[in-house]
Amino acid sequence: MIHLETDRLILRDYVTGDFDDYYRLKTDDKTMYYMNDIKLDSIEAAKEDFANVLEDMASADRRFYLLHMELKETHEQVGSIGYTVTDNTPAGKLVHMGYFTYPEFWGNGYTSWAG
Repeated sequence: MIHLETDRLILRDYVTGDFDDYYRLKTDDKTMYYMNDIKLDSIEAAKEDFANVLEDMASADRRFYLLHMELKETHEQVGSIGYTVTDNTPAGKLVHMGYFTYPEFWGNGYTSWAG
């Protein structure tokens, strides 16, 4: 299980108890404005997607490293950050990095700090 801490943030794997935060984040219109392809539109879709995230975390060949990003002081969710493995090569894994944060946290350097 991944658990990282900075001076301001905690970055960690999602756990079962994070479903409400995950659902709120992935259905937020402003947060997901530029990512409509992964925006969720129902609680059923969110439950399925979240179950897939948790299942992948337990996989020996993990593909998604999506981390819950929260403020260290208050544990308030800022968003998610991570990467997706797109290919395995002899030199290592190729990945795409991504993030999505609530607009009220934009401009505070959290994503730069986490990345």
